Amino acid sequence: MSTMRIFVSHSHEGAAFCRALVRAPTPGAANVWYDEHNLGSGELMIVIQRELGSRPVFVVTLAPSPYRQRG
Repeated sequence: MSTMRIFVSHSHEGAAFCRALVRAPTPGAANVWYDEHNLGSGELMIVIQRELGSRPVFVVTLAPSPYRQRG
């Protein structure tokens, strides 16, 4: 049985939630990648493209925007 390979996308505002999500115990093994080190913009695109191309599962986490107008 092969290890599931997962890419998790998150915003800076959702970083704490993302860390908790990927570190939560799961049944079975999974290889999860997310930008936990806040890679620089030049390196980030190269790494993201490589990781997206090698992971069939893509998870998006959403966080409230700090720029959202309250009304």
